[in-house]
Amino acid sequence: REIEQIEDVEDLEYLKKSFFENGISQESISESTQLLFCLLECQLLAQKYNIRSIKRVGVNYQIDF
Repeated sequence: REIEQIEDVEDLEYLKKSFFENGISQESISESTQLLFCLLECQLLAQKYNIRSIKRVGVNYQIDF
């Protein structure tokens, strides 16, 4: 399954479940792969609330809708 086809959090959860069913334990995956899953989830949740971008400006964050 391709990452580009993920449309919602349920799709992401299915992808993670199938990823770990292939004999890979969650503890053994690399930090970069874990961060990828977190980034995908964040993007999906942002879309749900119509957030177009989140930028760091100094010590603050700017959210564009």
